[in-house]
Amino acid sequence: MAVIKIVNPSYQVAFIREFLEGGEFMESSSQERIVAQGKVEGARFKLIYEFSTGNIIIWTPDEDMKLILSKLIKHGKFLRNSIIIGFSHKLGAEGDAYILIRKNRGTVKFIRVGEEAWVARGEDGCYFSATIKGLREILAEM
Repeated sequence: MAVIKIVNPSYQVAFIREFLEGGEFMESSSQERIVAQGKVEGARFKLIYEFSTGNIIIWTPDEDMKLILSKLIKHGKFLRNSIIIGFSHKLGAEGDAYILIRKNRGTVKFIRVGEEAWVARGEDGCYFSATIKGLREILAEM
């Protein structure tokens, strides 16, 4: 299962409505959060927006992650000030590692580092963090 966290999106509820538009999903909301689960453009997902943090978290099968990221890029007006952080067990990120971080539980190798994004590979999968512009660059290389 892959996970994407969107930190500091603008107009979160409007973003969620546009993101879900045209998809098949079930949605529930409470005073604490909005939860939606289903399919959008053929990609399965579960989305949670916690009102207290303002962050949005999306879980999706590894094979659908690229589709979800492609859908996110279409909503740049809501994500222009956001940081998008993600992890996937199967995300295709290849390259020569040039920065290593070693910790008790393993090693993370940074494959790509730029102004708007970084991509790293660990023993358990691939990690990334990007702005919307950096996300476009990452997807262009996938």
